[in-house]
Amino acid sequence: MILEKNQIAAAEAASGKSETQLMELAGKRCADTLLHEYPENDSFLILCGSGNNGGDGFVIARHCLAAKRQVAIILMMNDIRTPAAIEARQKLPESCLIYGYEEMSEAQFQTMAQRYDVIVDCIFGFNFHAPLPDFLRDAFRWINQQRLSVVSIDLNSGLEADHSLGDPDALHSELTLALGALKPVHLFSREHQKLDRLIPISLGFSEPETSRWIQMDALQVTRLLPRLFDNDYKNSTGRLTIIAGSPWMAGAAQFNLEAAQAMGCGMIRAVVDPQIYPILQAACPHVVFHPSTQSEADFLALLSQSDAMALGSGCDHLENLDALLETVLKNSSVPVILDAAALRSLARHPEWLNQPQGEIILTPHVGEFSALCGRSVEEIQADRIRCAEEYAVSHSVTLVLKGADTLIVSPQGLRCVNKTGNPSLAKAGSGDLLTGLIAALAARGLNSMDAACCGVWLHGKAADKAIEKNALYTIHHKEILAGLDAFLMDHQKELWR
Repeated sequence: MILEKNQIAAAEAASGKSETQLMELAGKRCADTLLHEYPENDSFLILCGSGNNGGDGFVIARHCLAAKRQVAIILMMNDIRTPAAIEARQKLPESCLIYGYEEMSEAQFQTMAQRYDVIVDCIFGFNFHAPLPDFLRDAFRWINQQRLSVVSIDLNSGLEADHSLGDPDALHSELTLALGALKPVHLFSREHQKLDRLIPISLGFSEPETSRWIQMDALQVTRLLPRLFDNDYKNSTGRLTIIAGSPWMAGAAQFNLEAAQAMGCGMIRAVVDPQIYPILQAACPHVVFHPSTQSEADFLALLSQSDAMALGSGCDHLENLDALLETVLKNSSVPVILDAAALRSLARHPEWLNQPQGEIILTPHVGEFSALCGRSVEEIQADRIRCAEEYAVSHSVTLVLKGADTLIVSPQGLRCVNKTGNPSLAKAGSGDLLTGLIAALAARGLNSMDAACCGVWLHGKAADKAIEKNALYTIHHKEILAGLDAFLMDHQKELWR
């Protein structure tokens, strides 16, 4: 379950529990988890803020003391501001050691932090807004540099609940305990590199009636994937046209085509530069090829025989790319997937997005998205969710913003963050495989959001399967497609009727 800040507040109100009761429940369950995860560690230093996150820390301290662990608290702020936190502090036994951060020297703080086995971060909760206060920044930087053992409660202090990032000096934790539900920022752990492991702590919240967040897993993907039936034939399992490749970039087209075939697309046509046709014909004999120099009438006839179309991978040197893209967007009533050079062409001609009759899927990395939306890379990275949602909704497209934690947003503002994949995908050609997978799924009948979410998830899952038998360094497209085959083999009975 993924909840944003306003949904957390609503869930707390609907729980029927007071702030004090929720704090006692959260603190007890966090303490139990800490004691289970760190059975050999005898001492905990708890850094408490002034709000309810600090109150959680007081409850944790009380239960750890009851378990005969050595505990000390450092109050990182001068005052405690919420009634529930004040009450939680009053329940601490007199034997609990409590220090004030602002009364300590830098050397005293550092000596104390190094003396304890585990630091428990209860400073800022989900209401935090960057930047960090200046008086805490040096302490946060020092803790991060020392790579001390840190457990963050709910959020790593310095991260923002509803955003993909937060302050660059946010605390790094080896474990974060997410209270009640995951928050959006938890989904971007590979982007912000601030948390190593995440454990959800249930507080009994109910699922919201509506959510803007989609979570993909193997069960969800296999439910969405098109089934194969005994009476299927090539035109019933997806007719896909791909415009890809150009002189010096034939490989991008090959990766598109091989991925589309691996995803079960029955009829694949490719529009390619005549110079690279011999290479691709030899590599992909299952594909029907057409020259990129064909007349507009012939091209429109080809469009009419397609269930989806992909355009742009490796097309940087395709002379008539702009003309082809404009024709596609003006005339296609089927889903169109745009990648690479087509995105750069679209950035030069944003008015073409006002013409489409069918669904559009865009697959930019952050640099390409910067050109599309007119924002700097830094601004996008600071708030990927808002930037992606504003663009997808205002332009009525499904946006696949690629990255370590790829974000997919629908024209209606639905969101999905992909959690499959590994660094073996950080190679040229990886995105071309992804475009082929998404395009094939769209051709086989999935709507644009489902095609994008499934394609991205399968792309990452194939890489995860690949590293079971191959080294990260050596994996390329053949191993990725073999990984996809391995996953589909695991679920073959569910996909064949």
